[in-house]
Amino acid sequence: MAGGNFDDNLSIDLDGQINPSGPLGSFAGEAMIHFHFWVVQLLKDGRRGAFMQAQGDKQPGDPSRWMTRQDGTEHRHGKFEPGQAFATAVAILDSGDMDWWSVSIRLQSAPMKYTSVQS
Repeated sequence: MAGGNFDDNLSIDLDGQINPSGPLGSFAGEAMIHFHFWVVQLLKDGRRGAFMQAQGDKQPGDPSRWMTRQDGTEHRHGKFEPGQAFATAVAILDSGDMDWWSVSIRLQSAPMKYTSVQS
C-alpha cells in the first residue's frame, strides 16, 4: 500500500499541525493494539524542522483504520509545511506480534472552507 500504514496525503491545519491516520493493514480487526508513531520534517532552510510523536487508536466506526489519539499526550514541536516528511510507526499486539514501518509521506495544506457572509 502506498505510504505504508499512513494515508497517502496528510493535511496540515491552519496552525501548522497534523493528525496522521491510515490503514491498520494486517492488524485490522485485532482486539488490542498499542500504536505509536513519529513524524519529522526538515524545512526548506535546512536548519528548522517540525516534529510530532503520539499514540494512535482504532478509528471509531472503522476497525480497519487508525487515527491520532486525541487525549493531549502528543508531543509537537514546530509547524509543518507542505512537502515531504518522514514517518515511522510501530503497532504491537498484546500477544507480542508487531509491525514496524518507516516511509516518506506527503503533507499538504488543508482544503479551505468557504462560508458565505450575509449582509
